[in-house]
Amino acid sequence: MKKYFFIIIFFIFSYTVIAQEKDNFSDYLSHYKEVQLPYEMSLDSIWTIFPRNIIPKDYVLKYICEPGKPCDDDVIKYEYCYGFKINLGKYIAVILSKYCTAYDECTTEFGIGIAKYFIMVYTLDGKMMSQSVFAQVSDQHFSYVFFEEDHDSNGLLCVSTKQGTIYDYLDKINSIYKGVMDYYTYIINQKGAIKKEKNRSTNIRISWGLKGVELLKEWE
Repeated sequence: MKKYFFIIIFFIFSYTVIAQEKDNFSDYLSHYKEVQLPYEMSLDSIWTIFPRNIIPKDYVLKYICEPGKPCDDDVIKYEYCYGFKINLGKYIAVILSKYCTAYDECTTEFGIGIAKYFIMVYTLDGKMMSQSVFAQVSDQHFSYVFFEEDHDSNGLLCVSTKQGTIYDYLDKINSIYKGVMDYYTYIINQKGAIKKEKNRSTNIRISWGLKGVELLKEWE
């Protein structure tokens, strides 16, 4: 009799834990705004970031940090913020930002502070399938991102990015810089994995002021 009693208790406990996990993941997802494809995201200024809707540390550890890998979970240095989500049928993709102000880790040639943008892919019950940084913004970096259905390789989602990096002044008074533009494609396949491909790089001349980034010239 005792044996059956403990089996029943075990199943009740397991069901409760699973139900709690689903509730936690549902709450985590509820803070992301759902968008429809195609969707365009322009990040041409470090101040053009997602609303300051900060993800709690316990959710960072549970749904963002990869098991067995180092994770930037120091709340003094790193701030994760909810962004938006895209329904992919049997998977859900979320876009979030990680903002860093650590003087020893997040300094560029043009200032302090780096925002990195992640795409995370989960099963509908919360299992992480893959993640990747696809864009970066700072006083030295800017990005343009386009999300659409993948029509070429039978994937679930195609993310096209233009990642700009400035490396020198041409005209300090008028805020004219030179740099490079890197073009990438990220494909989420039918298994929820993310495949990254660099397509090309170009030289650029830009103006970067109060109105954001203006591309003045681009050449191979």
